[in-house]
Amino acid sequence: MQGGPGASSTAMESAMVELHTRLDGAVNVYTMDHRGIGRSTLLDCVAAQVTTTGSPWGSSIKSSEVPACAQALEKKYGNLSSFSMTSAATDMTTFISNYSNEANTIVYGVSYGTALVERVIHLDPPEVTGYVLDGVATSSGASADKFEYFSTWD
Repeated sequence: MQGGPGASSTAMESAMVELHTRLDGAVNVYTMDHRGIGRSTLLDCVAAQVTTTGSPWGSSIKSSEVPACAQALEKKYGNLSSFSMTSAATDMTTFISNYSNEANTIVYGVSYGTALVERVIHLDPPEVTGYVLDGVATSSGASADKFEYFSTWD
């Protein structure tokens, strides 16, 4: 699962193709986008114009624009809890359940994707035989300025 949050799985494709090649095609590799990004239906906030040149904040949403965005998105999609981390993890476990064909299934997450994989772990899908957490993202802990050496390269 790709990081971000908000990064599309397309960013992982070349690495996954290389992995598939190095393992002589002995594995099936699937990537998945969170609801609202990548190849899924774009979760776009027209109210803030973040995908247009009209936005004064570029691709970012100013905190004062969030209520209007939430209202517009809720009107379009209904309850926004369907875009939650748990919903995304449920999407992943449903996919695994439907397509693993009783093969060993290893779930890989990078950066923010590690938080999503952690949620998958909590759902405990029986088809999954292992997990790889690469560049773990935490939901708590000290800020970056508390670390003497902190790399922003990724």
